[in-house]
Order: sequence, then C-alpha cells, then structure tokens
Amino acid sequence: MSTNNKVGIIGCGHISDTHIKSWQKAKHSTPYAVFDISREAAEAKAAKYGIPEVYTDIEEIITACDVLDVCTPPQTHFDIVMKIIASGKHLIVEKPLVTDIDQWEKIKAALKDSPSKISVLHNLKYSLAIQQAKAVVDSGRIGKLLRINRYFLTHPNSDRMLVGNSHWSHKLPGGRWYETMPHELYITHFFAGWSELTNVVVHHGETALPGAPAEEVLFTLQNEGVLSTYHYSSNCEMNKRYIEIIGSKGMITIDVLGDMLFVDDSIDSKRRRAVGIIWMDSLKRVFAGVKDRVHYFRNKSRGVSPHTRIILQFDEYLQGLAPSPTPLEEIDFVVTFSERVGKAIDKKLLSTVEK
Repeated sequence: MSTNNKVGIIGCGHISDTHIKSWQKAKHSTPYAVFDISREAAEAKAAKYGIPEVYTDIEEIITACDVLDVCTPPQTHFDIVMKIIASGKHLIVEKPLVTDIDQWEKIKAALKDSPSKISVLHNLKYSLAIQQAKAVVDSGRIGKLLRINRYFLTHPNSDRMLVGNSHWSHKLPGGRWYETMPHELYITHFFAGWSELTNVVVHHGETALPGAPAEEVLFTLQNEGVLSTYHYSSNCEMNKRYIEIIGSKGMITIDVLGDMLFVDDSIDSKRRRAVGIIWMDSLKRVFAGVKDRVHYFRNKSRGVSPHTRIILQFDEYLQGLAPSPTPLEEIDFVVTFSERVGKAIDKKLLSTVEK
C-alpha cells in the first residue's frame, strides 16, 4: 500500500469536517478530493480545507483516489460501497453501514473477491472513557462481567434529529433510534461479544414525535455471561447519555457526552453507611474527575477526537501496522441487530397503536 494515499471524501455534510480534520493528521494518507451532488457544497468544502480536487461524478472520485471515506446518509451507502469494492479501493464508511441485512450479505460476498479493506465509523468505541473502561474490565478490577446498561435520554430541545419530520433517520426501522443503535451494539460487542435479542418493549403516547413514535423503548440482549439493557427516551429534557458496566466486584459508570468514567469497586460496610456512601463516592468522583479532565482537555487541545483515533488506526491498518478498527464480526453484529431491533420496535409500535 502506498505511504501517501489519496483520500476522497464522499459527501460534504457537517460530519465531513470531522473526517477531513482527522485525515489531515494521518501519517500515510492525505485528503485529496471531495465529492458531493452539489458542486457548490463540494467547492466550499474543498476551499475550506485546501483540498485540490472537486468531483460531482462518483465514478471519477473513486478512480482518482486510493481510499474513499463515505460521509453520506445510510440509505445511499450500499450503491456507493459496492462501486468502491468493485474498484478494489479501500473504504471507511459512516455508521450505520447499511440498513438492510441483505445488502450487508452482498457486501460481504463482494469483499471476498476484492482486495478492498473496509471499516465503519464506530467512533464511540474510540472515546477516552470507553477505551479506559475496556482496560479496567480486561484488568479484572471489576471481576466477572455481568451487565451492561445503556441510557439514551433525549428531547427535541437538545436533539436536532427529533425536530420536525424530515431527518433521514425517521424513515429507518425504529425511527430516530436506528441512528444511535449502532453505538449501543458495537459497544456491547466490544465488551461482551456476540449476544442475542431477547426482548423489546415500546411505549407510544400522545406526546410521541414523528421521528420517534416509539417514544420510550427498552430492549435486551443476552449471551451466556452478560445481560445488556438499552433504554431510549425522547421525553427527557436532561439530555443524558450513560453506560453502566457491572461486574462481580465493581462497576463502571460512563458519561458518554462528557467522555468521562467513574470506577466504583468499594465494598459496602457499616462505616461507609454511617459516613454516607453517596457523599464518599462524590468525593472520589471529584478527585478522579480532576485527573480525567486534564487528560481530556489535553486531547481536545490537540484536536484529537474519537473519529480521529479510528481514522488514524485505519490509516495504520492499511499499512499493516495495526489491526482493523472494526472487525467484520463487529460490523456483522451491528447490521444484524440494528435491523432486528428496528423492525421489532416498528412491530411492537404497530400493535400498540392498533390497541
């Protein structure tokens, strides 16, 4: 593989800025071209970042580049991905990769006959808190992994994807929840491996929005060792995103939006109860938080985001210097259960509304 790969950015929406900034930090690749169906949008993006080439023909940018970075809405991914694989070029794609399991099966078959390497932007896996949590779990500090609980509590006051009825996610199985679901699924796979869907519960009320007609959702995944639960709400004005990872000897709480974690491996005692467990834990959080925020802002000041980390690892992967940031089994798990959960939400919603 060339040590100076030409990267083509396909799609010039808001997420492409994060991708381009990340590629600018890569050792072996450089942003070379942008594509958009709007020439005006493509030219503006190219001018903003000093990118030399602009295309409005998808075939031309694929031919011109060594690596393609797909930043378009997921409904467009399949056709674009298949063209790139047919060309033998490498590609990294925004999540969700596709929204149909049959499309994924065709992509897998095409990859077997192509030199193309593929990754998907499972960026939350590369946040500081998730990486630190994985190290804690692997060290055995919290004992045997038992539970993963994910809370996605949002509201149209803070979530642009819930405003109106035109966001692309509204047309997907499960509506707005399908957009975030890959994050939940690849995090589950990262910590617990393959799991199976065991239950989906939905609530539809008078306040339900067009983008989230299932305004409250709870679903569970399970394997032989770990039970995982996922809680979605479009009614919570707090706008919170939390993950709890519970082991036999402790637990990790992750503030996803703040990219921060707290490890609690203290054992209950009468002394702790007398002093006040919540108060003692609050003090521990303060001390841990100071160190955590120093590390966080150091990375922030260097412009290093989870997108940056995954793109830089993909750049190294293409050189044979690092493993794939998103193994095929992980992608398989995400596509499979995004579709299953999304369709289950729609089915449960239909039965609820009919009642």
